[in-house]
Amino acid sequence: MPEPTLIDERNIKTEVETFFKHILINLPLSPQYAEFRVVPQDIPDCNMGKKAINKYLLQCKEKNIIPFSKTEVEYDNDLKIFIPGSIDIENNVSRLKYDDEKSYLKIIKNILNAQLSRGKPHTMHIEIGIPAEEGFKSFGEILYDELLNKGYVIEYGDIWLTSRHSNQHYEKGYVPVSTMTLSMKDSKYSLDLNLRKNDTEIYDTDINGWFANLTEIYKK
Repeated sequence: MPEPTLIDERNIKTEVETFFKHILINLPLSPQYAEFRVVPQDIPDCNMGKKAINKYLLQCKEKNIIPFSKTEVEYDNDLKIFIPGSIDIENNVSRLKYDDEKSYLKIIKNILNAQLSRGKPHTMHIEIGIPAEEGFKSFGEILYDELLNKGYVIEYGDIWLTSRHSNQHYEKGYVPVSTMTLSMKDSKYSLDLNLRKNDTEIYDTDINGWFANLTEIYKK
């Protein structure tokens, strides 16, 4: 069956901090798959310029963040728990060893000091694989609040509302059909809905009523 092409696109933007929580808790269906990029609030990625590096390192030190660090977190459907991976350092740091040795040494020193102080990772990539029902519920009801309490925010989220089997090598033989994207930039929260118009599975839910209610509350 060919992939449907007609898409019903909808968007809401707001500065209200409860926006993402409301979406995660009140979505009228269980998503098939979800992944989130989570970062400390007010500490964006560093562009590797000398002034930017110094500011970034100071911000990380103030909040006990390991500079340029990242980790993968995956929901285990058997154990019913989110499992973190090892903390790695972004690849662009190693390039500074040859381009700007002074900045490189300063970064390495700050990374070591943060690790010795049991610092937190800068970027977490959280994945909730198929089937995502229990993991998504756990994320919305428990982990999301814990992340907020630790000073983290969702920078980006990709959520498959529905999916279909495919011969393509993708997520366990599935590809997305209707999707939802969450993003945050400059304290503005955004929701983008991309609904396939012939996706009966999505329109059998109360997605229209849910979106209308969300619009009434947040799109002011």
